[in-house]
Amino acid sequence: MKSASMPVAGRSDLTVFLYAALGFVYLSAGAQIYLVELLAVVICVHAIASRGTFGIPATVVVTLLIWIFGSVLSDLANATAVGDSLKGFARAASLLILVLAIGFLVGGRPRRVLLLWGGIATSLCLGLLLVPNSYFAGEPWKFGWSQPVTLLAFLLASTWARSFGAAVALCAGVINFALGTRSLAIVCLVAALLLVLRSRRRGGSRTVRLLVVMAVGMVLIVGVVLLYDRLALAGWFGPERLARAQYQSSGDFGVFLTGRGEFFFSLRSIAESPMFGVGSYSPPSADVMDAQLSLLVAEGYSSVAQNYITGGLASFHSEILGSVAENGILALPFWLVVGMTFFRGMNMVISGYGQYNALVAYISALGMWDLFFSPFGADRKFWVAASIVTVLTLTPGKKHAESLNNHNQFQSGKVLGA
Repeated sequence: MKSASMPVAGRSDLTVFLYAALGFVYLSAGAQIYLVELLAVVICVHAIASRGTFGIPATVVVTLLIWIFGSVLSDLANATAVGDSLKGFARAASLLILVLAIGFLVGGRPRRVLLLWGGIATSLCLGLLLVPNSYFAGEPWKFGWSQPVTLLAFLLASTWARSFGAAVALCAGVINFALGTRSLAIVCLVAALLLVLRSRRRGGSRTVRLLVVMAVGMVLIVGVVLLYDRLALAGWFGPERLARAQYQSSGDFGVFLTGRGEFFFSLRSIAESPMFGVGSYSPPSADVMDAQLSLLVAEGYSSVAQNYITGGLASFHSEILGSVAENGILALPFWLVVGMTFFRGMNMVISGYGQYNALVAYISALGMWDLFFSPFGADRKFWVAASIVTVLTLTPGKKHAESLNNHNQFQSGKVLGA
């Protein structure tokens, strides 16, 4: 079903850019309410009224609805505070609306994806200049300029520097490593690997190449973490990172147990309450935290354990694990679909079937990293929604391209009863 006709100003290339560029604007009303979320509601209403097509597979929509339903059940079962329950419901519901709105605005056009991320990069820069976060002053690269600069580098590698995509990705990884952003360095190196294998796509099995990416990616993670830890302990990155490295490496397993310690108590929390979780925006139970502290002390991380007590470090710090730990098993299907989407993106890059492969490599690699190691805060909803739409648009493949023209596609006019 083709999209209904509408005024150019309602769905133009410039509209996509300007919409994304407003991503830094938010209101504080007990929670951060972003302007793009409010505009997304208007966009969805317009799309339904005009019988437009969102272009989002039903699996994404249905699993998000399941998560929304699961958050309500979870909060009822845990007697979650009304404010936290409303925020939990709004978190998943806003993500659904953003996915649909961005899908409608992009309209399956690859050029608009570039404008979308150009707008996002602009928003990140404006946010740092006008409303910088609390960590920016202390580490302006890691908690500020690293994201927009790296994103712009991959946009460049997808367009004017397309022939040098792997080199740009490698340079971005080295720069991020040198400036202390380990996670982004790893993501850039994985993206570079994907682009290198794409350049040699004529030889070997696609499955084998993807397995190579996964295996080498794991080696990269371990290697980069170990190298960074050693250099930091040697004082290469300054006194602040030396102190942090000493703090995180005081026990038997080095930074692997403390760099993302939330990973372990997230798993403990899920094991303790897999069906309903602990409730939206609720911390792990006392038993889970006691077990985490006991582990840290037993392995020689007494100072880290003390910081858990005095600093209140109880954030799950993982999109997939945090969502399941809070809202239970019904939150899992959506994030599995997200992971499969990013996996598909990496697969399409090395296969050479997609468009703007450097951008897809970066978004997919970063998406997989964030899935396990980044918190799903208010500022991440737009990024996640844009990432999903980007991979679906730029790596359609044969089956998905056909799905955009048949009744299995999620269409506002039929599914929502417009």
